[in-house]
Amino acid sequence: MSDGAEDLDILIPKTLTIPVDGKDIVFREYGFYAGLKARSLGKSFIDDMAELFNRGEEISLSDTDALMGSHADAVVALIALATGQTQQWLMALGEIDGQKVYNAWWEINGPFFVRCAAQHLRSERIQKLVAGLMYGQHSSLTATMQTE
Repeated sequence: MSDGAEDLDILIPKTLTIPVDGKDIVFREYGFYAGLKARSLGKSFIDDMAELFNRGEEISLSDTDALMGSHADAVVALIALATGQTQQWLMALGEIDGQKVYNAWWEINGPFFVRCAAQHLRSERIQKLVAGLMYGQHSSLTATMQTE
């Protein structure tokens, strides 16, 4: 039974407002519809994040910087989705304002992407397990048929 706090998080998504370039920018946690769009926009980003997790090593800041940099266009589109700002406006930000925006976006929506990457890994593992079971059963059945 929940204490109501989780219900409130579902009904009222998290937001964060920060001043950037003379205006207040509101960062919204992805809801259902925005989450569907974010999964599509960020598919290769999520896949690569899952691969990073799958290495089983500690993830360094340079690893995450490289991940974000290699998906810069997707990250900008995902930030635009969370803020309602245009991609052009985001791309025109200076380094300091851009880093503020990036940090705020990740604070609000980073857990979403971590969950997506973890779900991706679980799905891959289940597919491999099922394929292994099917192959194992097929091999056993074939061996049984050959010995009879």
